[in-house]
Amino acid sequence: MTGRDTVSRYLYRAFAVMVGLILVTGVVATTAAVEQFRVVAALTAQVMPERLANAEVRAALNEAQRGIRGYLLTGDPTLDTVYADARHDFTIAAADLRRLAPPADRAAVALQVDQAGAWLRVADEHRRRPLDGDRGLAFARQARPLFDQFLASNAGLERDLADRSDDLRERTRRAEVLAIWILGAATALGVLVSVVIAVLVGRRITRPLAALVATLSQLRGGDLSARAPVAGPADVRAVASTLNTLSEENEQARAAARSRTRLRDAAREAGLRVREHLSVASALDAAAEVLGREFGADLVMVRLAAADGQEQRSICWPADDSVTGCALSGLPVSWLADRFVRGEAWRAGDLRAETNGVPAEERAALLAAGAVSALTVPFGSGPAPDGAITMVRTRPGEPWQPGEVEAAEWVAADVGRGVQQGRLYEQEQRLVGELRELDRSKSAFLSTVSHELRTPLTSISGFAELLHDTTAGPLTDEQLRMVDAIERNTNRLRVLIEDLLTLSRVEAGTFRTVRQPVDVAELVAQAVRTVSPAGLTVRLEGPAGPLMAMVDPYQIDRVTVNLLSNAVKFTPAGGHVTVRVRDIDDDVVLSVSDDGIGIPTGEQPELFNRFFRASNAVVRSIPGTGLGLTIVRTIVSNHGGDVTVHSRPGEGTTVTVRLPRTPVLVP
Repeated sequence: MTGRDTVSRYLYRAFAVMVGLILVTGVVATTAAVEQFRVVAALTAQVMPERLANAEVRAALNEAQRGIRGYLLTGDPTLDTVYADARHDFTIAAADLRRLAPPADRAAVALQVDQAGAWLRVADEHRRRPLDGDRGLAFARQARPLFDQFLASNAGLERDLADRSDDLRERTRRAEVLAIWILGAATALGVLVSVVIAVLVGRRITRPLAALVATLSQLRGGDLSARAPVAGPADVRAVASTLNTLSEENEQARAAARSRTRLRDAAREAGLRVREHLSVASALDAAAEVLGREFGADLVMVRLAAADGQEQRSICWPADDSVTGCALSGLPVSWLADRFVRGEAWRAGDLRAETNGVPAEERAALLAAGAVSALTVPFGSGPAPDGAITMVRTRPGEPWQPGEVEAAEWVAADVGRGVQQGRLYEQEQRLVGELRELDRSKSAFLSTVSHELRTPLTSISGFAELLHDTTAGPLTDEQLRMVDAIERNTNRLRVLIEDLLTLSRVEAGTFRTVRQPVDVAELVAQAVRTVSPAGLTVRLEGPAGPLMAMVDPYQIDRVTVNLLSNAVKFTPAGGHVTVRVRDIDDDVVLSVSDDGIGIPTGEQPELFNRFFRASNAVVRSIPGTGLGLTIVRTIVSNHGGDVTVHSRPGEGTTVTVRLPRTPVLVP
């Protein structure tokens, strides 16, 4: 039996000695085998792939429905990604189904693809709308009929294919039975010669066919690794070879799908890792590690172009210690500008034999690092690339596949956004540091200036007091008025210095509250007697007896004096100022009210900010520093209390301070 022998030729020679009945039997047997071959080929080459493609279309659209419905109901961006991936998978599956469908099925395939497309357009429309509570229900009402139509069409095609598959299997079975019967009849009629022929036929034809059928059964049972032995006559070997080829292609397609899924997951993980980090260096490290580990690279190099006065940075991830150094460190990425604009990556299947437009210096550096195949993907957020990711394999015969290139481009896009975010964060941190340093310098300056002013101010105040007491001789009325002006302005300057020192202590964290039992009513009364000016009516309303509380007397005196000074300063001559001290719910409540110029409503939220002064006070040239209420709020907060302001322009202002009578822990 030669390699060119077929079943028909073999049977013809074997049964040439038999009578016409045996000859006819041989012809029928040959016809049955050919019919079986044709049925098997139709089943494996057309029906099975078409059913698989039809099922993949249905699975992809079901996954898309799960993703879009979950996203519209919950707003979870992960489910939106599920929808986008499933939509992409549907496009691929639909193209495969159109390609595999015979003319008889093309109308049914076109119908269900059009129905699915109508459903996807509705899903995309709802996906683009802003999220709200009713959008998921609206989508369900509008898209459900379209989805049901698609499922009905898909199920109809599946039934047709299943019936066709069953019919083909039945024809195969009948062909097998017919062949067996014919061979049995030939054996019975051929007597001794037929026994010999039957043995030869069983050995050279039936066994390979049985093995082929067994392989088909294994494939139908889900064992996709099953392969038929290529043995027997040429046509049986052709069937076995064709079946094995189809199985290999199917397995490769499934492996490619698994690889795409793995790469997509790896790209998603890399994106998440990059977005976890705020610093540029950490984001680049994370990207290099994930790319190297998940993409099977021997070396990953990430270059970040110079920007904001910083030199170019390079990050390297070697798969093992045999790869050392960062070969591309310091080399520019500007040669990738055109590819970056077009959204293309650069790759070389074998860098030793091809250049593919890479600069000579970069190619030499890659070859020096042992690179065989290389892939470089630029990234950035502007018109020019901010950097590039280069992945290297040092093993021959492993070029970068299109799926890997696509996944690497996804990662590069995330890296570009991560670099932009990291640079903004680092810039913000630098600015914050500079502002803090400026604030510390300002506080130190205020403290130094305030301390330096106290010494000459004490001398001025002392000599003014000596002049006022006529220690150096009697003064004229004009001279006394001059001395009074000196003392008055000296006191104003002293208050300003004390405010600046207090503010400096607060910012430095050295402002402390020393509590002791104090009669707050008496403390307020003393402040009223000290501040009461001529030309205004100042009225004090307080309890008949002492109002004791655990407070810092110096600080509460500052609060009272500051509030009284403000009330007096902003109240025209002839106006009224009312000071009230009460015990309400075991709290000391101090309020200072005036009928002065008031505070514009829009400016009241700014009253407690340092150096803030109301616009009407500035217009009227009323002196002040804008520190009084800031210090009041600080002191009151240190006592565990609160302060509120109620004011109307032209009608007056009331400031209310509430202090607990017993100490309260202030964080």
